[in-house]
Amino acid sequence: MESIQLMANGEATQGALFFIEGELINIIVKDVDRFQIGQSVTCISDSGQFTTKIIKKHNFNLYLYLPMTEQLMNENRRKAARCELKVPATINIIDTTLESEIIDISIQGLAFQLSALLGEESELKIAFPILEQMVTCGIEVKNQNEMGNGCVRCGSLITTISEESRFQIRRYILMEQLKKIEEESQQLDPGIA
Repeated sequence: MESIQLMANGEATQGALFFIEGELINIIVKDVDRFQIGQSVTCISDSGQFTTKIIKKHNFNLYLYLPMTEQLMNENRRKAARCELKVPATINIIDTTLESEIIDISIQGLAFQLSALLGEESELKIAFPILEQMVTCGIEVKNQNEMGNGCVRCGSLITTISEESRFQIRRYILMEQLKKIEEESQQLDPGIA
């Protein structure tokens, strides 16, 4: 684990970088009680420094928001956190509409299921709901795999998307990451509320 220094309220605290995935960074510190949720902290490492906010703390773990626009710490970062998302979707190909189901999503791409293989179309439009908002984006299918159950799993890259739709995807992924951390915390310590 990479050593990282946290500066808050004029005091320095040593920590260890545990992981960076998407826009979530996990830093292990000896005393999380020195920090408050919503507090701004400056992180200093060999990669540089950046200022961010604490969004969750548990046991010895601080979880901070690290915007995708932040270029520091790229060598440790998994750029595209992937989350399960089971929602219906509509795919538009020229003048044909297909019904599908989204399987999972990241800020860079998504996987979905269809009942048949797609042709050689270069770009498709797909629309689906996230958190009660419709997201529409252009995608390029990168692979198709027949699943044996009459379904085809397609992996794709997002090629065009509005800022509002991108925000909805980012928001969903971050909420899912935090929910997963909370569930794991409760499994380790059922007394946590």
